[in-house]
Amino acid sequence: SNEKYYITPSTYFKIRYNDIERVTAGEIAVHLKCVDIFRNLNDHQLLDIADTCTLKVFPRGYNIVEAGKPVNYIFILLTGHARIYQTQDNGQTYVQKDTLHKSNLIGALDMLHGRNYSATVTAGVLLSCVMMSNESFNDLVRPILEDLRAKAEQYENFLNAFV
Repeated sequence: SNEKYYITPSTYFKIRYNDIERVTAGEIAVHLKCVDIFRNLNDHQLLDIADTCTLKVFPRGYNIVEAGKPVNYIFILLTGHARIYQTQDNGQTYVQKDTLHKSNLIGALDMLHGRNYSATVTAGVLLSCVMMSNESFNDLVRPILEDLRAKAEQYENFLNAFV
């Protein structure tokens, strides 16, 4: 058979190229669990988030996000790698700053801080991403992150009480 597959390091999960639109929320939830900010969520929370996500494929060389543009989506890399570029002081020259791999987030910090994309991210190869809208992030993820921050502050206050 000459079908194309996206194969992730977890070999039990492979997506046929032609089936990319039919990936289930359950399959997306498995990948969300690998992402740091989602690692401690329960299955219900992961499925709620996964239900709002879609899978997107980008060809090599495609700009997934562009610096200065409004943040409408965040992306979670599933397969392949992407390159982060930022402009130098002259505003003209792009310099590669880093490379992103499986489970890395694209645009999440920018979305969290309510700013435009701070860098251009380009597909290094044909790659697939989980795509989450601004609305989904604000409805489902932001409250979880704010809860974590509040708990961290409470913990810090608790520790400081004994200094």
